[in-house]
Amino acid sequence: MSRSRIVQCRSKIRIFIGDGETDIPCFRLVKDQGGHSIAVYKPHTSKTREASKKLLKDGRVHFIAPAVYSAWGTLERIVKAIVDKTAADARLLRLVD
Repeated sequence: MSRSRIVQCRSKIRIFIGDGETDIPCFRLVKDQGGHSIAVYKPHTSKTREASKKLLKDGRVHFIAPAVYSAWGTLERIVKAIVDKTAADARLLRLVD
């Protein structure tokens, strides 16, 4: 079962987290709309990690991370960095308006 989800809020942050090849259409959709796609893989499993690396190499996702949903894990740090980047971009745009 896929643990994928799309997160969107008023500031147009789009993040898609998917765990396999069945998520490729969503990875692309979110990426094409200016969002960020993250492929997660089972920790300590080389087969799923290699599949995620291929998605990254093929340009289908922006990031890969182990499917560990704990505080300050790699996945959380990536998501928080995306949010921080989006907030900084919004502040820069307000400077020229």
